[in-house]
Amino acid sequence: MNSKERMLTALNKEEPDQVPYMELGMDPYVLAQIALFQDYWPRKLKKWLDKLHIYEELIKATRELYGFIPKSRNKSLIRKILPIDALTGSLLQQPTTYDFIYFATASLLPQILRLGVDGTIIFGFPGLMRGFTKKKVNNKIQKFLVNESYVLHDIDEWGNIRAVDALFSDPEIQMEKYIENIKTNDLEGKLGFHKKVEKKFGEDKLLIPGILGFFETWHQIYGLSNMNKFFSGLYKEYKKGSGPYLNLLDEVLKFYLELLKIYADAGIKAVILLEDCATSHGPMIPPEMYRKIYTTRIRKFVDKAHKLDIRVLFHTDGRMKIPRKEKPWDFMDAIVESQIDGFHGCEATVNNLYELKERYGDKLCLIGGISCVEVAQYAKSPQEVYQAVAETFKALKSGGNYIAACDNGLHWGVNILNVRSIARTVKFYGKY
Repeated sequence: MNSKERMLTALNKEEPDQVPYMELGMDPYVLAQIALFQDYWPRKLKKWLDKLHIYEELIKATRELYGFIPKSRNKSLIRKILPIDALTGSLLQQPTTYDFIYFATASLLPQILRLGVDGTIIFGFPGLMRGFTKKKVNNKIQKFLVNESYVLHDIDEWGNIRAVDALFSDPEIQMEKYIENIKTNDLEGKLGFHKKVEKKFGEDKLLIPGILGFFETWHQIYGLSNMNKFFSGLYKEYKKGSGPYLNLLDEVLKFYLELLKIYADAGIKAVILLEDCATSHGPMIPPEMYRKIYTTRIRKFVDKAHKLDIRVLFHTDGRMKIPRKEKPWDFMDAIVESQIDGFHGCEATVNNLYELKERYGDKLCLIGGISCVEVAQYAKSPQEVYQAVAETFKALKSGGNYIAACDNGLHWGVNILNVRSIARTVKFYGKY
């Protein structure tokens, strides 16, 4: 089996020749370390390079060039010695075209694939930036990138492009603009991009576009700082059975069904809904509310995907079993009822992996279970990584229906040597 076949076999609830391996994604700093082969360097050499702060200076120059922070008056010694500003200026493009997204994908994807993954996440929706704008935040005018869904983004000191707030403060105006975007979206541009990426990298690797989940639309509309306002509005519309936000979800569903046709035409075989509907304490809304509002729409999305021979993965962090409830698994059941093919997360620090496998191992493919914090970040040696991955495999590997992965994306704090150890351990213990 090649990598793509291995992934699809697991998603089809069958046993491949070995456990497939994927990662949800990597922050720019992690990718930079892989690009420089730091996962093969001696620890002392890596520590010495880290002390020079070259990466941080590169990101600082990038933020200055885009205008997110004022230009430095007194540049560091490293920035004076190395041509960091010239390099930044020559490499950066305007992130507002599919040519840029292809450039970024073609540059970064080989670094992820070097880990030996069988599949990985790529740009999906939203992905394109419209351009730049300025908005007053905390009584201060700041510059932001605006994505195709009218959401403001900035770039932090580690190079992460972060969603900050909705462009329009009024949720109803934001919803109108969001719907306008999906009704006029450049699907042909997306088709061209995915065809090029699939042709170049997708012959034997499963490339999985990441799609903003239905529940995740809340912060695109209300902004990250207005969660209480969202929950209040959601409850009212749930009780009433109608409202502007529910109408928006229907429009999103229509758009996503069209998007699936584009993916099918491009040869895409799997997509992932980035849903994030739970925390370490449990679900963010009651199971009955999630089932009525979100499960019904996700089920229609999954049904259409299956007709197009596309598998659907679902990601959320958090605790899936609700303690001290009459139906402790009711929320997870609501997710599984949507007929998704794979469930990514399986956060080991807040879930019993053996229970997840026993209850759902024959219903869908479980993905993850390796802690991106306890293992990828804080493991003190390769031996500690091997032991942790072996424990995860003991819980989830038997009978197939499992894809090895960290339980979330690899954030800037992970130890790149641990990431390499995870990849090696998966191959070592993964034989069926």
